[in-house]
Amino acid sequence: MTDNPMEGKVALITGATSGLGRAHADYLASRGAAVVINDLTGAAEAAKQIAEEFDVPTAGLDGDIGSVEGGQQAVDCAIDSLGRLDIVVNNAGIVRDKMIFSMDEAAWDAVLAVHGKGTFAVCRAATGYFRERAKGGDPSPASIINTASEAGIFGNIGQANYSFAKGGIVALSMTVHQEMQKYGVRCNVICPRARTAMLNNLELPETADGADPLDPRHVSPVVGYLASDRSAPISGQVFVAYGGKVQHLRPPSWGEALVVTGRQLEFEDVAAFAEQLFSLESPTPPLPRHAQSISAWAQGSF
Repeated sequence: MTDNPMEGKVALITGATSGLGRAHADYLASRGAAVVINDLTGAAEAAKQIAEEFDVPTAGLDGDIGSVEGGQQAVDCAIDSLGRLDIVVNNAGIVRDKMIFSMDEAAWDAVLAVHGKGTFAVCRAATGYFRERAKGGDPSPASIINTASEAGIFGNIGQANYSFAKGGIVALSMTVHQEMQKYGVRCNVICPRARTAMLNNLELPETADGADPLDPRHVSPVVGYLASDRSAPISGQVFVAYGGKVQHLRPPSWGEALVVTGRQLEFEDVAAFAEQLFSLESPTPPLPRHAQSISAWAQGSF
């Protein structure tokens, strides 16, 4: 491959020893980026494999990014080992699926620690570095790609913790976009549908020709484009990607408004305008079965 739009860039990918994270790391390396692999275990071996296959500089760091200290260590690993940082792909995640009335505090806290606090911790460390670099006279653009889910937009049965965390990632990303654009940093969100370890217990479809529409490698080119400088000025956007399809998820828009002037709004005003004001359509479009990462639901144990 002669087109290397990320040559000279350094990318940090969390949760990158397998699944989506590993696919993203391979793809960025194939396009010339040096990569830092972070995961709970196995990061050094994964980094070695990528270096041998793609002939790019790599580094690996085993560690939990679910704390400010852990996020800082991941960013420092890139800077100390490879000299800089240009791209962050927050991908690390877990599921602990239970219906809301059965969910215990441990299941709630574990998911929010990885998805929510982990994404925050890495973003905090990376944005601090990018800001200081820009203020120091280096205008090099940077890209943050955070991994959310359609569950974070529409909700999902059995995943109150996961949906809450992923919705928070979208809101966090919009804030990072607003705060960091003046420093040349863009921040976007990817909502992937992919066959990963979190879906091991589900029966997922294949096409008639045996191809796997949920191969994580279908998602990585989108991440690669958003990571490259060619995606400027795309920022503050959400994309769904899977099986050869990429779709822009438009931001929420205002609906009908009831306005009363010169007096206080009354119950009767709302009732008279209710048909226009309140949509009776379900706000939750049905997610494809393969997008529901709910192992217990699939096995009927709810």
